[in-house]
Amino acid sequence: MSNTTSNSAVSNEVNELLQQKSFGTSLKLARKKSEVTYDQVAENLLLSIEMIKAIENSQVNVLPSAAYTKGYLRNYARLLGLPEDEIINDYLRRVPNTEPKVELVPKTAEIINDDKKLGRDQITKFVSSTAIISVLIVFVFWMFNSDDEQVPELIDVQKDLLIQDSKALTSGVNIESNGAIKNAGLKPAETKTNAALNNMGVVKKTVTVDTATLNDSQVKSSVALAESVNQPSNLLKYQMVLTATGESWCEIKDSTGKRLCFRLLTNGVTKTMTGVPPFNIFLGDARVVSIELNGKLIGHESSIPKYSKFVRINIDKDGEITLAPKRKK
Repeated sequence: MSNTTSNSAVSNEVNELLQQKSFGTSLKLARKKSEVTYDQVAENLLLSIEMIKAIENSQVNVLPSAAYTKGYLRNYARLLGLPEDEIINDYLRRVPNTEPKVELVPKTAEIINDDKKLGRDQITKFVSSTAIISVLIVFVFWMFNSDDEQVPELIDVQKDLLIQDSKALTSGVNIESNGAIKNAGLKPAETKTNAALNNMGVVKKTVTVDTATLNDSQVKSSVALAESVNQPSNLLKYQMVLTATGESWCEIKDSTGKRLCFRLLTNGVTKTMTGVPPFNIFLGDARVVSIELNGKLIGHESSIPKYSKFVRINIDKDGEITLAPKRKK
């Protein structure tokens, strides 16, 4: 009696499903006829039971996008031996077309003019930016590759001061009968001369005049003698040559604060510069850079920290190396 009741219930459910005629109905009916459980379907299709029920109930609003759902329906139909395309087509008829419609609207004259103006503005900005960048590149290149042989006009200043003071000296010289030169009220001029010489670091030489007359030629000789005085050692320039066998950042300044090098040295690059020692040198990878000072190879390798590549050192005019203090931030 119970079997008859169960068969009757299944028959009634099957009839109801046939009347619905949806893509999920065919799948559900085939599953029940094959006596396949939800768990078995879920295991084969790698889907959740909730998703399988949504497919069988044709719940389009619950199912994912059409691309995924078509794949699920195709696999489910293959599992139950049903025609795949028929079920998928039935599903597509029930899915609302959610793709947005693209409406082509012709551009008005105002929109076209705005587009042209925008294009011109973009071109103007691009040209301006390119010009600014080019100027900056040229300026930086000029700064770091300027002539290292530029010498301050200190010599010309010294000449002018010495000529002026020599003329002032001659205006106060009296020659005695025995040929000796007597200073008559020369303190202001002498003070000015001494101050000028001291400021320039020039060592004065004593000039003895044996003639009874101090003429213009003798004044010029005195000036020439003063000009021939050796300049202080810190004004003498030395040539430094860096040769790279790899990549290393390099920063070099001389004692006057002039930047001689501020660039990346690459393999095979040789950088020649002149400056006033001592030199302050920073090398990012000191082991790939060799240093020569006036043709003398400087062995700086021993100054490189054991577990580091970079080094900051000072090199004096004799090629002696000392570690430079770290920069204060």
